[in-house]
Amino acid sequence: MCGKRKLLSRIFLVLQSFLLTACFYSVNGCSSGDEKKIVTPGLEAEYLVLNEKVLLNFFGSPDEKDWAIKTLERRCNDREDPHACYNLATHLFSLKNFAGASKYAEKAVLQSPKDFLYLEMYRQALLENRKLETANTSILPSSDTSYLLTKLESECRNKKIDSAFQIASDLVSKKVLSSESIRNGFLPECLPDEMISELAAKSQGNKINFASHYYTEKNKSNLFYSIWDTSYLTQNKPIEKEVELKFKLTEHWRDLRKAVATKNKKLAIKAYSDFSQELKKERANSKRDANLYLAIERAAELLIEQDEFFAGFRHLADEK
Repeated sequence: MCGKRKLLSRIFLVLQSFLLTACFYSVNGCSSGDEKKIVTPGLEAEYLVLNEKVLLNFFGSPDEKDWAIKTLERRCNDREDPHACYNLATHLFSLKNFAGASKYAEKAVLQSPKDFLYLEMYRQALLENRKLETANTSILPSSDTSYLLTKLESECRNKKIDSAFQIASDLVSKKVLSSESIRNGFLPECLPDEMISELAAKSQGNKINFASHYYTEKNKSNLFYSIWDTSYLTQNKPIEKEVELKFKLTEHWRDLRKAVATKNKKLAIKAYSDFSQELKKERANSKRDANLYLAIERAAELLIEQDEFFAGFRHLADEK
């Protein structure tokens, strides 16, 4: 019985391979009447379905995996589909077949030179295969920044400290490596402290504060960004320590929490009254954000009713 199932499974895979390959991976594609359509890479439904099928099969049985790999090989070689080359490279990389991964990643880059995702796959495959010297010089010229960064990582992996230090020094002089990337990247695991200090002293800081940029962009994604100061939430800071706030509503809530923290009932009553009045005014004047103001009002009530921080100030809800 088990043997029959295996036989049927193999027959199904052969038929599936024939039909899908004939329809979608052949030179002319499937025919519909007299018209023939070639499935090209992109966001077409047929192309996405095929990619999904290949992915599922790759993680299926050994026969299914073999079918997926051969299908991607045909697509990469015969149809000049750079994304199929890249997908095949990533699959082979996951199987630790780094030689095959670098081969197909190279094909992907050659077919689509401006795609940095393909280039990064090529770099990583060369690194893992320890064959950087075989890099295609049209993709990674020895003077190119991408090559030098790859060479630096390669020398670090091979414990060639002096060579790594020289490459890092060259990259510092070219203003490729910043003091932050030197101190926070992989170099501290590669070079001794004195070399790291020397490189950092000669390098410049990042022109962009990436941490600040990250928090700024994350802050803007907050649903309440248009009516409430959300930066303290984004950076996980207590609102009581915020000095400059953009919105009066947030200011009044900050003052309320400060008054509650110091157990000043008089100031707490005033701050909550100011908060409630401001909330009512803004909500009445805003049609677009009315629901957001309603959500803040309800959240404030729930906090005063249930949060342990307001344990001695439950009466505030009656002061509106």
